Amino acid sequence: MPGTSDSTNTRGPAPAKPSFPWWLVGILGGGLLIVVGVVAAFFAKGNPLPGLGAFCAQQEPRCREGLVCSENNLCLGAEGFECSSGDECASHECVQGACLTPVSGPGGPCDEDVDCARPTVCEADRCLLPDGLACTDADLCRSGRCERSRCAPRLAPGGTCQENTDCAEPARCLDGRCLLPDGAPCTRAELCDSGRCEKGTCQAPVGLGEPCTTDRNCREPTRCHQGLCLRPDGTECKSAAQCISGHCDNGLCRTVVPPGGQCRQDGDCQFPTRCVQGTCQSRVSAGGFCRDTGECMPPARCSNNLCLLALGTKCGRDTECEMGNCERGVCRRGCTPPCGSGFSCDDGKCRRTIVVPVLRPCTADTDCTAPSVCSSGRCRKPSGEACSINEQCLSGGCVNERCR
Repeated sequence: MPGTSDSTNTRGPAPAKPSFPWWLVGILGGGLLIVVGVVAAFFAKGNPLPGLGAFCAQQEPRCREGLVCSENNLCLGAEGFECSSGDECASHECVQGACLTPVSGPGGPCDEDVDCARPTVCEADRCLLPDGLACTDADLCRSGRCERSRCAPRLAPGGTCQENTDCAEPARCLDGRCLLPDGAPCTRAELCDSGRCEKGTCQAPVGLGEPCTTDRNCREPTRCHQGLCLRPDGTECKSAAQCISGHCDNGLCRTVVPPGGQCRQDGDCQFPTRCVQGTCQSRVSAGGFCRDTGECMPPARCSNNLCLLALGTKCGRDTECEMGNCERGVCRRGCTPPCGSGFSCDDGKCRRTIVVPVLRPCTADTDCTAPSVCSSGRCRKPSGEACSINEQCLSGGCVNERCR
């Protein structure tokens, strides 16, 4: 009927979507690789690596096998490359139909002996001449010595030298001679720097105060002086015995100036001299004229322009003493007023002087002065004669200054 529909509109299932053809991508990719390979092979065959003499870039040095890119940006033959002239070789050396790497002559750079032209050898990265070959410069010799236009061997210990390179190791050049250092084997002391060879080995120098025969025996800064290692002027000291000069002043060894020498201060002068107007002069002995105590020989001191000795000081005469009295070799107090005849001053007191007479020796009376006679080998006086001691009298007694 119109306006109605009794029939039902039915549809079948929707058709499935077709899948992506990945197999086709694989075929196309493989084909592309084949094409690229063919093209690459074509270009490789048509554009080979640069050949002999062709231009090349140092930044990307690609040349055919057997060639290298030279400094001139040309592909030239490497070592061993067959050649007809040096122009075909990077080394510019074509020897017997093959490129050869050039070798260095004397003084040239090297890494090993093969880099050097024979007979030079490689040492310290330089090609040097061995001993016995002709030379013009010591620097070209392996030994560092060119003597009479020939490379000479280094000197043995004891040889005359000018620098360390003149000496065979381990010796070194000291004071014009090749000498061995401490610890090196030795046969004689004079071959050692220290001058000491003991038990076949160079020994270290000895220290302050140790026995020596030469300066080389002594450890710095000491020097050998009269068989001992002592300190020279200007070096530190603790006593005069440590110094060669025999003088240690304010902790330093110093040479003293002899009489008559120039000086700046008293300490510069040899004792007992002193520095007077720039010259070391002798000091004034006791009793002599002076201007200040420094001019006097100690222990004298300047008093009233005379160098005089104090009480209790040893003396030789009265004029040396401050008190003007030298008794029995010692300055003592004087006597005021002075003592009279027959008296002497004894430490400020006048005491009678006793004179002990000397009896004349004899063998007979004729040896004596009359009235004395010879008795017991001495001249003696008879009774009543003047005497001072009993021994003067024949009787053996002296009473009231008369023989009894």
